[in-house]
Amino acid sequence: MWSCRLSYTAGLLTGAAPSANAAEHKHPLWKKLLLAASTVFLLLLVLEGALRIAGAKPKTATVLSHFFQHHASYGWHGIAGASFQFATVDFDVRISHDDDGLRRCGLQSRIDEDAAFPGTMVWVLGDSTTWGWGIADEETYVDRLNQLGPDDLEFRNLGMTGFATPQEHLLLTDYFERGRRPDLVLILYSGNDLNENLSKGGIRPRFEVVDGKVELRNHPVPRSAKWNVSARLKKSSLVYNYLHFYLTTLKLKLRTRAREAKYEQARERSRLGRVPPTEEQLVALREGYGMIQRLCQDHGVRFAVIAKIRNEARDVALVCPELGVPVLDLSDAWTRHLEDEHAPSLRFRSDPHANATGHRLIAESLYPKVSALLAEHGPPARSG
Repeated sequence: MWSCRLSYTAGLLTGAAPSANAAEHKHPLWKKLLLAASTVFLLLLVLEGALRIAGAKPKTATVLSHFFQHHASYGWHGIAGASFQFATVDFDVRISHDDDGLRRCGLQSRIDEDAAFPGTMVWVLGDSTTWGWGIADEETYVDRLNQLGPDDLEFRNLGMTGFATPQEHLLLTDYFERGRRPDLVLILYSGNDLNENLSKGGIRPRFEVVDGKVELRNHPVPRSAKWNVSARLKKSSLVYNYLHFYLTTLKLKLRTRAREAKYEQARERSRLGRVPPTEEQLVALREGYGMIQRLCQDHGVRFAVIAKIRNEARDVALVCPELGVPVLDLSDAWTRHLEDEHAPSLRFRSDPHANATGHRLIAESLYPKVSALLAEHGPPARSG
């Protein structure tokens, strides 16, 4: 036996082929792979246990699978009670949902209680900016509106990352049908809506313009198997959660320089003027806001649109006046701030979302306009 092992070792050292007897003692490749896989698995189990014993908190550099779940009508909806540390190259903040799957905004009541609120209840819809991308709890512009207003005026955050006009209409339809009511609906318009209203991605409902008429497509929305698998892994394993977080963060860091250049070019195009919306985009936006306006009127709810920057104010000015939808234009305040060379930035360094300073400015410039709108018209009586 020893002679076989010595001859095998000598063969390895000299480069000679092993003898037949020595070959019998070689492990098959599949056994080596199985041993390696078992070792890795045991190490991951030990690491998982260590993270849990240490009380490690989940982190995420993405939001859909952590904070949102599939919804057949409007694509996705917030997960009730979700609370995670949301971190990228630009921020590291705690973000929480309430028991209804909506972003926490300083209110203690549930949305089912809004119809009975004795004061004025305002629902604020929009995409990731309204939801509060990268903004800590208590610092979103909806939080700040509640901090600015009196006790008889409350704002509820119904923003959902990635939402566009068809989804906002479907969400409001669903909530109204379930007896939920505000006095006023506000939608923060985003320039992304022009493309996303017509997007052919498989996980959202969308509009399609056919012979000048708008039709709803991809509704109900099919489930995404990839999304579900990733979400389950991130929730059930801290090891996978952290691996995904650090790999995604590394990827974002590698992209930072290119993204900064991209957004600098976008800012330059903005200064020089941009290509106006296409007719198809305007038809979809006009019909979407028209549907929301009619839905709100049918339920005795007022509706207005918020425009944050000049380009977005120009977009909504092309559709809202003919619909009779008020526009709360914040672009003057935003532009004055940008023109002040000593003022802090309103956006994150490597993505276009408003940062905490931007959210504060939105709230401070929006609040007096909402107050004026309510004072001028007064909230209509809610109907069933």
